[in-house]
Amino acid sequence: MPFLGVLVMGIFSIALFIEQSPPLYHAYFAMTVFLWTQILGEHQFIKALLRYISRKKFNFVLKLLAIIAVSVVLLELLVNSYTERKLYTWCFLIVGIAASLYLFYLIPWESGIPFFVWLACWLLSVFTLMPAEIPDNNQLVYAPHSNLMYSSSLPF
Repeated sequence: MPFLGVLVMGIFSIALFIEQSPPLYHAYFAMTVFLWTQILGEHQFIKALLRYISRKKFNFVLKLLAIIAVSVVLLELLVNSYTERKLYTWCFLIVGIAASLYLFYLIPWESGIPFFVWLACWLLSVFTLMPAEIPDNNQLVYAPHSNLMYSSSLPF
């Protein structure tokens, strides 16, 4: 199995070299190929896992597939949110409503926790709309920290 990993990495390296990709892409592919080579190298474990899953009820397999599908969707959102920050905004808006409703019905007594979760998620959704970098106005970044440092050094 290690030979197959070296072969696959060689093919990817040649393709990335032809495309004149930066060295960071080579590192990303190397880590991914190494990871999958290690995972697929454990074929006895994979066979045992497949036997275990095949003995389970259909509902278990269905739930497992649903969890895998949700995980893939969340990972795709995470990758796409690197360039499109509005995805975070929508996620926080939806999760804020869903989580607060879930907590409202889950907690039997009157509690402020659902409202706090809703408010926190909605404030985070506004935060994700702010620019990631503020190159023109660094005072906006430094001012709160300098005020905090100045006020913490004052004698009480």
